[in-house]
Parts: sequence; C-alpha cells; structure tokens
Amino acid sequence: MVEYKWVVLSNTTLGTFMASIDVTIVEIALPAIFRGIAINPFTSFQYLLWTLFGVQMYFVACYYSTR
Repeated sequence: MVEYKWVVLSNTTLGTFMASIDVTIVEIALPAIFRGIAINPFTSFQYLLWTLFGVQMYFVACYYSTR
C-alpha cells in the first residue's frame, strides 16, 4: 500500500506540471494567435477574456473527463 502513494504523488505532480507548462505556452502564444486572426485584443478586451476562458474550460473538461 505504501508504494502506491508515491505513484499517485508522482502522477499528480507530473500532471500539474504539464498543465502549467501548457498554460504558459498558450499565454506566450496569445499575441501570435491574435495577429493570425487579425484581432487587436486591447481594443476589444472581450476577445482576450474569451480566449483565456476557453483555454481554462479546456483544462477543466480534461480534468473532469479523467474521473
């Protein structure tokens, strides 16, 4: 039983690390994404909010789909 707690801890830590790296990559890529679709997020702040909300909802959906 004791060895399983380390497996659970390592899997949880690895999953959290991967999610934080993915969020960081998306945040770094946001200017290029908005240039690609020709939208200035600072004139219409709602586009920036919807993009960040969409990424966040993706992670929530992935998290709850594994349960």
